[in-house]
Amino acid sequence: MPGQYARLRDDRGLMPGAVDELLRYIPVMNGVVVLQAVKDFELHGQRIHTGDAVLPVLAAANRDERVFTDAERLDLCRTDNPHLTFGRGAHNCIGAHLARAQMTVCLEALLDRFPALHLPHGHFPTWDDESPSKSPLTLPVGW
Repeated sequence: MPGQYARLRDDRGLMPGAVDELLRYIPVMNGVVVLQAVKDFELHGQRIHTGDAVLPVLAAANRDERVFTDAERLDLCRTDNPHLTFGRGAHNCIGAHLARAQMTVCLEALLDRFPALHLPHGHFPTWDDESPSKSPLTLPVGW
């Protein structure tokens, strides 16, 4: 990933795709959205009935190898990125554009202020996987 940070720092034209890739790769929500089926249907061999609760796991959908080439790899230059971080259709997040704009401004400031930002060799962030909002508990960095 260090090469990706430098590439984004040096080519800000990659920013829109990088923002979407970060949104795909690092889920911002650990919580689940509970949907209710409005009609009977079958999905991957499972019968869902009208009224059943359906618990889509967006983080898992965003790592689906059938949709994303090399899905387990962060690729800030990924071009085909139909991630579901903000939902779809009637359930699309109304704040998606604002979230992308905020993330872009934050990344631009980070790249400008800390152009050599990096994870020290052998050190990795630890994550809070218990709260509804996914965030790092520790984030060792050098600059």
